[in-house]
Amino acid sequence: MSDFNVDEHPRSVQYYLKCFMDAFGNVFFLNIFFVLFSLPVVTIGASLTALYSVCLKLVNKEEPQLWKAFIHAFKVNFKKATIAWLLLIAAFIVLWGDNMLINTVEGGLASFYTFVSVVEIVLLAMVIPFLFPLIAKFDNTVGNYFKNSILMAIGNLGSWIKVALIWFAPTVLSLRYPVIIISTWYIWLLFMFGLMAYLSSKVIHKMLLKTSAVKETEEKKVEEKNEKRRQFLNVHERATSYVNPAEDDDSDDDKNIVDVKTEADGKDQTDGDDQIVGNQTDGEDETDE
Repeated sequence: MSDFNVDEHPRSVQYYLKCFMDAFGNVFFLNIFFVLFSLPVVTIGASLTALYSVCLKLVNKEEPQLWKAFIHAFKVNFKKATIAWLLLIAAFIVLWGDNMLINTVEGGLASFYTFVSVVEIVLLAMVIPFLFPLIAKFDNTVGNYFKNSILMAIGNLGSWIKVALIWFAPTVLSLRYPVIIISTWYIWLLFMFGLMAYLSSKVIHKMLLKTSAVKETEEKKVEEKNEKRRQFLNVHERATSYVNPAEDDDSDDDKNIVDVKTEADGKDQTDGDDQIVGNQTDGEDETDE
């Protein structure tokens, strides 16, 4: 009996079981890496970026060496990811301060601070789901990462909702009901962060493929439009460079008239010169007599 090759039977139960076990092992080890590198707290941004970097490669059917890929992404994106993380911490501190002011003031001022807090919450909710995946995937400035996160959230609302639910639902529930985090803390340490990043990477990968396809289509349309414009300009240039034969005939007639006139003037001038020479000769004959 021949050996059963799982890879040759992509629809078999064994194949799906193998894929599940591979994904489970990858998520487990990545979660451990993330937790260890997040212990200093200030490095959570760089650690989360490295986690997303490896997860995006995994969902793209790449097979990176987990430890080396994680360390490399952590080092390469450390500065930008740390700055972005510190800015988020500052934003949360400002939001906390606004909530404190709301509890201490009344009337119109309280309404104003409430409005400001709502705006801050909405902006943070739009930025956070795509911020660190963008840092992991693209090279840009920190300001552009924040701006592009908001633009991607607006332009890909469905994907934003999915990623936000993946992260915010378990996080908010655990913070709102401490009994949940007390009962499931070991799941967070061993599996949960990696699972959320992996599921989010699947959504983000599909979104980026769709965005790239749309961008390529738009670029193709622009190129076709530019090509038509170049063809039109070439035809126009050829048309303007073509000279009408009637105009050539008129030009030749004008040239002939000028030549005839020039010859006539030359002939008159020659006759005049001959007459002057003749007069001078007659004068010399009279002198000799």
